[in-house]
Amino acid sequence: MARPTRSRWLAVAVSLVGLSVCVAGIVAFVLEVMQNTLPWSPSQSIRDHYLAVGQSYSEGFLSGFFLCLFLMLVAVVVTGVDRPQPQRERSRHQRS
Repeated sequence: MARPTRSRWLAVAVSLVGLSVCVAGIVAFVLEVMQNTLPWSPSQSIRDHYLAVGQSYSEGFLSGFFLCLFLMLVAVVVTGVDRPQPQRERSRHQRS
C-alpha cells in the first residue's frame, strides 16, 4: 500500500474539522427542538414565527448535508478511489 500523500492528509484534516462543525450544528439543532426553544415570542406574527422556524430547520438540514459531504470525502480519501489500476488489471477488465 502506498504512503498517504500530503494532499490526502490535508483532505482528512479538512474533513475532520468540517465533521466536527457539522456535528456541533446538528447537536445544537436537536437540542433546540428537544428543549422547545425554537425562535418565538408573543409579539411575533404567525408569518414571522413560521419564517423563524423554517430558518432553524434549514440550518439543521444544511448541517446534515455537509455532514454527509465530509463523510464521503473521508471515505474517498481512505479507500483511495482515485488510485490508478495496474496495467494487468486494466487489460483483464478490457477482455471481459
